[in-house]
Amino acid sequence: MLLTPGTLTAYNYSYPLGPQAPGIVPVTVTSTNTSVGTVTGNPSSIGVGAYYTQAISFVPGTAGTTNLNLATPAGYSTPSNVATQIVATVQ
Repeated sequence: MLLTPGTLTAYNYSYPLGPQAPGIVPVTVTSTNTSVGTVTGNPSSIGVGAYYTQAISFVPGTAGTTNLNLATPAGYSTPSNVATQIVATVQ
């Protein structure tokens, strides 16, 4: 489940990976401040018909903020209106 930053309401702004995809798509998420939190389960993948993976997790560390960045897989592009970064705050 994704949460909307600030309001923590359920957030779903995704489209399933369509049948035109050549197969599973590799997914990598990184943390810019690993003392605040690390990302486990990298790399993972998203299969055709899905729009998320449960294999990747954020593991909080010390208090602070970090940016979580989604890498655009090779051969794909990121639309300008789609965020690939979110700020995580650990208190």
